[in-house]
Order: sequence, then structure tokens, then C-alpha cells
Amino acid sequence: MEEAFEEAVVEGFDGMLNACDGLPDPDDAHVVAAALKTQAAVIVTDNLRDFPKAVLAPLNLEVRSTDAFIADTIALDPGRAIAAFRTMRERLRNPEKTPDAPARYGGRRPDRNGRRAAAPYPVPVARA
Repeated sequence: MEEAFEEAVVEGFDGMLNACDGLPDPDDAHVVAAALKTQAAVIVTDNLRDFPKAVLAPLNLEVRSTDAFIADTIALDPGRAIAAFRTMRERLRNPEKTPDAPARYGGRRPDRNGRRAAAPYPVPVARA
């Protein structure tokens, strides 16, 4: 992750570890400590069970699933989100993706009758 997103590296959060008592998995304390160090408002993870609201709320933190975070981000500026999806799709070369191809993660494969199952959340479709 460091190569793709250098800003994600957080150091010097050891002094915040004592504020992380009460997590179901003590091995996740570094995540909360890093969020506190950077004054983040949200921890984005699909491991929601290990970051209970009762522990995070007093620290002014909330936890969001990746799907919820992406949906929130899209809702802030749908036009910009669609442009970003288009750019990402254009980078896919093996095999090349077209606007009509199902989204890699959000799209659903046809069932045995050729029908597509509904996505559990709205999937944006980027048109060229």
C-alpha cells in the first residue's frame, strides 16, 4: 500500500495506544491510534465488528464499511465520481473494459436464465 499511497503511512502514534482500550481485538489498536494521530473522523474497514461504536464515539471516530464509504463519496459529487470511474476503466487493458461491461466488483454475473441479479446497492454506470 505504501507504494500506491505514501500518505497512508502514519508514524509516532504510540502515545495514542492507551486510548484504544476496549477494542474486541487488541491487535487493531494501532488502527485507532493512527486515526487519532492524524485527526481522522472515519475508519474505513469491512472489519466493523472489531471497531464498536461504544469505543469509537468517545474518541470522535466512526467506522464505515468500504461500500458505505464509496457510496458516500459518490453522493458528494456524482459527476466527479463518474469521471473517476471512467478514468479507472480506461486504465484496464487486460482485458480492456467497455462502458457496457459489468463493474468488476459491483456488477453481477447473469444467472442460469441470463438475468442479472440486482446489486445490493446502486452501481454507477460510466458511459463514454
